[in-house]
Amino acid sequence: MKLPIRFRRGFNIGGGVTLGGSLSGVGGAAARFGVQITDMFSAYYQVTALVGGYGRGSASGGVSVGIFAGAYSSFMAGTTFFDFIDVGFGPSVDVLDILSASAGPGTAGAGIGAGVFFGLDTRVAFAIPSHKPDGGRSGFCITFDAHPTFVGGGTITAMTVGLGGEWY
Repeated sequence: MKLPIRFRRGFNIGGGVTLGGSLSGVGGAAARFGVQITDMFSAYYQVTALVGGYGRGSASGGVSVGIFAGAYSSFMAGTTFFDFIDVGFGPSVDVLDILSASAGPGTAGAGIGAGVFFGLDTRVAFAIPSHKPDGGRSGFCITFDAHPTFVGGGTITAMTVGLGGEWY
């Protein structure tokens, strides 16, 4: 018997870069919970935890380094094409914490920044699906995520690639 609406869940672990201000490395994990409304449409909540670091030099001989941690709470609408291409998009509430230090000729400084910001989440996953008797699917996934966070007058975009599983 094919179920019209069913529970959906998934996870992925990955890494990538952030763009905006400076290029940095980032790694993290995400978990998803929601409903598969039809074989093609879904709605789910995705929570993502990230950590990363950056370093950059200046023409004057200075250097700045930093570490950051973040958590994204995203509310996504998804579409599944051909049983194995999953595309999701939605708004998010992002919490970011940044610890930075800088030094240059005759100067030094440190800072801590934290805040709650608006973001957007875009997710594309390619699954190797298997079909279950109830009409559901599950599979190993390769994920691609782009997540801009709007901070003050700028944007920090995390772009990650991950591996995980999906039950949809």
